[in-house]
Amino acid sequence: MISMNNNLDKMIRAAGLQKKVVAERKGVTPETLSRHIHEKVPMTLRDAEDYAEILGCQPYQISYKSDPVKIIGKIVLHKNKNRNDTKIVSTNEFETSFSENKFGYVLLSAFHQPDTGAIVWDTDPDYQGHYSDHKGAIETIRLAPIGGHYVDKECFQRLSWCRLKEPHLIEGQMKTHTRGTLYPEPGGRYTLAKSHCYGCSQDENVYRGLDVMWATPILALIYRPDLREVTYIDALADF
Repeated sequence: MISMNNNLDKMIRAAGLQKKVVAERKGVTPETLSRHIHEKVPMTLRDAEDYAEILGCQPYQISYKSDPVKIIGKIVLHKNKNRNDTKIVSTNEFETSFSENKFGYVLLSAFHQPDTGAIVWDTDPDYQGHYSDHKGAIETIRLAPIGGHYVDKECFQRLSWCRLKEPHLIEGQMKTHTRGTLYPEPGGRYTLAKSHCYGCSQDENVYRGLDVMWATPILALIYRPDLREVTYIDALADF
């Protein structure tokens, strides 16, 4: 039987139960519970089901340990004061190094690869407009291109996040980090097409000759993390 990391200790703490109470309800000794927690004795599917019933969660939440995902960026959409201007106004903040912890971490309920990061979205309370359905959403991306300062080829003709070497005027704002569909150009530069820009002509929606420091593909977009049992934590020490 293969021994796998589990979340039993975390789920016991989340339920607010004492370990001796969990052991009694499960019908095992505290020593057996401790061995399950520290993976010295593999849990069976029946064990996971029993613990899940005691702790009020799902068996997979106990059986499979999900490492925290670092939040490396935050996007906030702002209300445009000029009602006739359809351009999107946003604040894009990103970590400048992985040693920083500006935004914290998220625990995703679904499987993800180890090299995964997150970008969270928010809006002003009175914001109405394009991407308003992204309020509270989470995007997942690859971390390797960011740490390695390279353009992932999986970004080509796909929706991606990019870090420009110099700020560029995009949708009326000087931006260093921006989101769009990336196309390679001769000479090592890139074209970025903004996927949605209501009121913009095609030429205004495409930015050519960009010098890109890194680009990473968007892996997934979770619109309702509150319905996916996603948890936010401030630091790894809280995990």
